[in-house]
Amino acid sequence: MTKQQPRALSPCLLSRIYPIAGLACAFLVIALSLLSARPAGATTNCVALEVRTAESGDSTSTLLRVDTSTGSATEITQLGYQVNAIGYASQQNLAYGIATRDGRHGFGDGGHLVSIGPQGALVDLGPVHGGFGRLSDAVAGAVIGSQLYLHADGLLYSVGIDPNGSGFRSVTRVVGLHPDWLADGIDDFDLDTANGLLYGVGTADGWHPALLSVDPSSGTVRQVRTLQGLPALASYGSVVLAGQVMYAVADEAGGRARLYRIPLDGSGSATEISDGPPASVTDMAGCLDTPTIPTTMPTAPAPTTPLPPPRPDPPKTPQALPSPAAAAPTPSMPAATTTTPAALVPPVPPTTAPPFPLPAARTVAQAAETEQTTQRRWALTTVVIIFGGGAVAARRASARARRG
Repeated sequence: MTKQQPRALSPCLLSRIYPIAGLACAFLVIALSLLSARPAGATTNCVALEVRTAESGDSTSTLLRVDTSTGSATEITQLGYQVNAIGYASQQNLAYGIATRDGRHGFGDGGHLVSIGPQGALVDLGPVHGGFGRLSDAVAGAVIGSQLYLHADGLLYSVGIDPNGSGFRSVTRVVGLHPDWLADGIDDFDLDTANGLLYGVGTADGWHPALLSVDPSSGTVRQVRTLQGLPALASYGSVVLAGQVMYAVADEAGGRARLYRIPLDGSGSATEISDGPPASVTDMAGCLDTPTIPTTMPTAPAPTTPLPPPRPDPPKTPQALPSPAAAAPTPSMPAATTTTPAALVPPVPPTTAPPFPLPAARTVAQAAETEQTTQRRWALTTVVIIFGGGAVAARRASARARRG
C-alpha cells in the first residue's frame, strides 16, 4: 500500500472553509485556462527563398520568394547557375547551396559552394575542399550553426560556411545515413530547433508519403508517421519549417508543382496552398529574418545620418555708448546693417541720457563765481598799476623842478 502524501492547501480546497477563497479559485482557473489555451493546428507563417529549375529550356535556376501565408511565389532573379540543396544561415542573412552548372558547362571539380543574398546576389565561392566531386549530387540542404548539412548519395556532409572559420568551404564531417532505403527518398529537409532533428518528406513503402526524421549526429533516419493529403509518387524537393508546421513542395504532381502545409503534431492532414508550373529541381530555405524585401529601390533614399539644422543668425548685440573722448563724430561710410527679427533681439528702450554726463548745477555756479572774482582782481590790479605809475612820474617831475 502506497502512503498518501498530504495535499497542499489550494484556494479551491480552502473555499470549503473560507467562502472568500472560492472567488480566488475561480480567478485561478480562468488564468490557467488562458495561459494554456492553444488552438489545435495553429500555424506559423514564413517567408522563404526557393530555387527552381524548369523541366525544359535553360538548365539554370530561378530564385523566388515564397510567402507561405498566401502561397504566392515572386520571382527575384535568374541566378545563372543550377543550384540545389540550399540552407538559410540566419546569422548572416544568406542562403548557402551547391551549384553544379554555371549556365554554359558543368563544373569539372564537382559542385561549387555558393552564397545567395535575399535580393538575389549570388557569389561563387569555389569548389568544396574534401568533397571529392561528390557534392554535385547533393539534393537536400539545411544550416545548423555554422555548418551546411548536405544529403548526397546516402551520406550526410557537413560543410563550413563561416567565412572567418578555419573550416570554411571545406567538408568537416561525413556521416552515413541509415537505413538507406529510408534515406534515399529524402530530397530536402529542414532543422527543428526544438529537438535538433532534420525533417523531410519521403516514401517509406515506395508509395505513401511519410514524415521522416534525420539525426545529424548519428545519421539515423526514422519514419515518424504517414502523411495524409499528399500525392503519392512525388518528389518533395523543397521543405521549410516554421515552428511546428512544415511547408513542402511536390515538384510535379498532376502536371503542377504544389505547395502544401503540413502540421508536424499530427493534428490534421496536409492542405494544398498553391500550385505553379512543374519543375525538375526545387529547393527551399528559410524563414528569412527580413521577410519584407523591396522589389524596387527608392529613387531618392533618405540620408542615413540626419543633417544638422541650419544655425540661426547671431542676435544683434547693442553697441556700447561711446566714451566722452570718442564723442566727436568722424566722417565715414555708412556700414551695412543686418536686420534681425524682433523676436530674437529684445528692443532697446530709448534713452534720454546725453552721450556723456553733465556737471551738476552747483558746480556750474561755482565756476561762474570764480571767473567773476578773477576778473575783478585783474581790474583792481590794473587800476593800482596805473595810479602807481602816475604817482612815480609826478614825484620825478617835482624833483627836477626843484633842482632847476
